[in-house]
Amino acid sequence: MLRGGFLACLCLVVSLLGHAAGGGAVHVTAGLLAGGLVVAGSCIAVAGAQRGFVGILVATTAAQLLLHLLAGAEAHHGHAGAAPSGPGMITAHVLASLVVSAIVADGERLVWTLCALVTTRRLRALLDVTAPAPPTASAPAAVAAVPIPTHAFPRQGATWRGPPRS
Repeated sequence: MLRGGFLACLCLVVSLLGHAAGGGAVHVTAGLLAGGLVVAGSCIAVAGAQRGFVGILVATTAAQLLLHLLAGAEAHHGHAGAAPSGPGMITAHVLASLVVSAIVADGERLVWTLCALVTTRRLRALLDVTAPAPPTASAPAAVAAVPIPTHAFPRQGATWRGPPRS
């Protein structure tokens, strides 16, 4: 929903800027607001999947056309709202479509790459079961020599008790 809302806002703002740059007057009317809501609903509806540059260009061009028609439809007396647009207006809207499409396509690529990276790292973290470290082949710890008192043991070994050996 956030992606669709961002695309709708970008389409609306750049469309109005393109309309003004093309020489048209921008009047915020009920029709324009309704068109903005239609564009927002459409953008949110198609925001569920990754789109390429061409798909985004088609969506933004349709939004530009709709918003252009709605921006000029409710023109006041003396305005040429229904008159055909000149080449400057068409050029401004085409450039606006290309700019929005380029921004959104690059943003989409960045967002999906980051999502894949985060997912990959999370999966690696979940699947990375580290085995216990193998025991090292080090020498046993040196034991301190404890002096043994020699007076506690007899000098002669134990005698064999029992019948004599033959």
